[in-house]
Amino acid sequence: LAGVSEILACWFGAHPDAPPTANATAINRAIQCAKASRNATLVLGPGTVAIDRTLVYDGANRGITTLGAPEGSQSQGSALGKCVLKWVVGEAPMIDVRGTFHTFHGFSLQNDGLATHGIRCAIGGRQWMDRLVFSCPQGARAFGVAAIEIDGVNYDRIRRCEFEAGPAVRV
Repeated sequence: LAGVSEILACWFGAHPDAPPTANATAINRAIQCAKASRNATLVLGPGTVAIDRTLVYDGANRGITTLGAPEGSQSQGSALGKCVLKWVVGEAPMIDVRGTFHTFHGFSLQNDGLATHGIRCAIGGRQWMDRLVFSCPQGARAFGVAAIEIDGVNYDRIRRCEFEAGPAVRV
């Protein structure tokens, strides 16, 4: 699939009804596939998808745009599907960014376990986060360290994000 511009996580088995281990494995495989196609878009899809392992974005200059769900057709009156990544296990970041030039857009990260971070970025290069919700519905927890941690990133953008439970950003 190298060269494909849009990768859907469901192609690899991610689904709201799948177990957390299967979802985490599927999304990490989709990330690797998107990485093979420089500047690809990874679409997580609508619904609440539970994960029990960290999603890892690694590799220099292999930027991936991760979207919650594609926009609906305005002419047909459809709406953007709501996408939630739900963490269900122990202490670790939900998303660990070890590569450059990534964009995260239009989904919610929910900690129903002991997640330390929603997104942890620990490498230089551009990291953009737009229209993310770090959700904390009843029974969920705040992130142990921060919703977003940025360490060593030399250019970042955090826009229109909602932080329902602190701490929000750690630099």
